[in-house]
Amino acid sequence: MELKGRIVLYVETGSEDCMAAKTKLESLLLPYVEINLTEHPDRHSEMESLSNQQSTVPQIFFNATHIGGLCELEELAGTGRLDEFVEMVKTTAPPPNTPQPPLLLSPDYSDISKLSRLNEIVIKMDNAGLLKNHRILFKVHRSSFQGRTFVSWIKEAERVSDLEAVELGTQLIENGFIIHVSDPEHPFSDSSEYFKLLHRSESNALNAGEVRFYSCVSPLSITADLRKYMFQLHSSHISEDGLRVSYDAIKTDLIFAKYVISAQKLQTVNIATLDENEKMAMFINVYNSLVVHGIIVKGAPSNHFARYKFFKSTSYIIGGHTFSLNEIENGILRGNRRGMTDLSNPFSVKDPRLEFIMRNPDPRIHFALNCASRGCPAIRIYEPDKLEKQLTMATKAFLNSGGVECLPGSRVISLSPIFKWYRTDFGTRDTELLRFITEKLGDSETARHIEELVGANCYKISWQSYDWSLNH
Repeated sequence: MELKGRIVLYVETGSEDCMAAKTKLESLLLPYVEINLTEHPDRHSEMESLSNQQSTVPQIFFNATHIGGLCELEELAGTGRLDEFVEMVKTTAPPPNTPQPPLLLSPDYSDISKLSRLNEIVIKMDNAGLLKNHRILFKVHRSSFQGRTFVSWIKEAERVSDLEAVELGTQLIENGFIIHVSDPEHPFSDSSEYFKLLHRSESNALNAGEVRFYSCVSPLSITADLRKYMFQLHSSHISEDGLRVSYDAIKTDLIFAKYVISAQKLQTVNIATLDENEKMAMFINVYNSLVVHGIIVKGAPSNHFARYKFFKSTSYIIGGHTFSLNEIENGILRGNRRGMTDLSNPFSVKDPRLEFIMRNPDPRIHFALNCASRGCPAIRIYEPDKLEKQLTMATKAFLNSGGVECLPGSRVISLSPIFKWYRTDFGTRDTELLRFITEKLGDSETARHIEELVGANCYKISWQSYDWSLNH
């Protein structure tokens, strides 16, 4: 739905009422902006001032008009009185006293309107029976259609010209709604070429499926919801040290069911809007969550080949692109570097996902990623504004919990094989690797002992065995 105005929600992370209010608006195809008071506590007094001293969340505004909280929203929707407020934001630009989005999360409202319109077009396509199963050679493509069929239909449905119809088809591709049935790089055309809905494609991604509403909020809001659910699962089913996971308990937890639904929204994330810290935090959290999701759905891999297949095939659709665990770790977070079992880099030179790789990879990500084995670092939840401190703490915790061992009087420095597998991330020479370790250990006996050995050029590196058993 295209809005000239703005719907604003003051919310807090973890609030069920806030989640219910957002779900209600989404079911009505109403785009909204949220002001998360957990992330912006300085705006709590502003909310109270604008809402006649209401201190609970959510508080909901249609332009500058305060309609109340969740109960008031549901009452207005149930009686039909919400329509007048919807009409107001459809036709009236927000006045100056309308709550302003946080600067860091401020969306482009022209983009929000465009994405809402595209979502409505997809719904209309479905309702009009435009989406059918088509056999092309030996393969059946679900929910597919010809480009010229779409152009003919959209011209009548939206009262647009031929040129505008093709442009709408192009926008559907660019924003991750549709894709060519056999060539992901094929542009939209008014032709006999077939296209299909991306969220109904034959994807094995664990978050594949229908996305009912293209969420018009910041990508950080989607990942914040995922972090919230993972935090709740973490506190209930993951040990305090982050090293043990109760997979059976997570599988039957209602919170996990909510997590799975929220994970589908990753399909709509615009990765390009994230800065480096936001992108790194999101992909670390998604990786760790996807591993847990994969173990629950597929079971734990039992040998080296099964592990290879698990990390190559377990995937999510994020922003219209499919990312496996291997591609998140080695493609995105390591800046498109070859993994320890790979013969080539994850992304080819023409792969559109190259746009999203970390330009300055941080080797500390290796102490934030958990692959579900007992030899892995602990599972933690990472936040963009705290990422530097969290990565520093995660690295130090891993090193101090056995990642590096060097007994007094010994010249043997025993290291986790993580340093061997990803050696190029820590430096090409032994001295560079050991300098990284001593810097991250800080002022400690182990760090001083290693520095003495390196200074005297009298040391030997040995590699620890790795415990691949499941961390349950």
